[in-house]
Amino acid sequence: MGKSPSETGSANVAPLFFFPLQLPGDYQIIRHAPGGNLFRIVEAVIGSFARHAPADARLLFKVHPIDNGLSRWPSRISDSAQRLGVADRVFLADGGDTDALIAQSAGIVTVNSTVGLTALYAAKPVIALGAAVYDVPGLTSQEPLARFWHAPAPPDPALLDRFLRALAATTQVRGGFIGEEAIATGVKTVSARLLEAERLPVSFRKDRSTKHFRYETELLAPID
Repeated sequence: MGKSPSETGSANVAPLFFFPLQLPGDYQIIRHAPGGNLFRIVEAVIGSFARHAPADARLLFKVHPIDNGLSRWPSRISDSAQRLGVADRVFLADGGDTDALIAQSAGIVTVNSTVGLTALYAAKPVIALGAAVYDVPGLTSQEPLARFWHAPAPPDPALLDRFLRALAATTQVRGGFIGEEAIATGVKTVSARLLEAERLPVSFRKDRSTKHFRYETELLAPID
């Protein structure tokens, strides 16, 4: 891999795409991502970037804050980037300010990380490769990943506002994990929510009987 974008001194010259890594064993990956294999997805994204992204574009991966190092991301990403001929344009950060990286990015590529929602709130283009609650037409890209590298579109502000209001009303409760008062409040509000009827109208619910991932074919195709 090449030097980090901040070391090149060209952060404002070439487009930077940001991929916040998740934990390979996370349920969000195993059950709600194409193939359930984050390592394969990352390699496929690097392959797509090598084949389709503008020649001056850069791709930055960021290790998850609680990754224990067993995923061996530095060697995995470096080996893939080297083999695919983009070692000088693919980078890996272990630490750093996620909000600042989002702000510098031309687009965010994620499986279904909550960083995607943060990026939408920052009015940044996002593509969700797996199943994500915020993967909604008008918010995230619905185009192939190959096109996203060239024409990432930001979310619709009005739709995003409505979505965030609906998300808060249907999924959020008061409380926290630190401090007795926050925990007690959380226990009370979560218990009450669990006993409520489903808040989401039936017409808005997704079919859970079958799994379909929009990018499965694109991501799981053999890499040359």
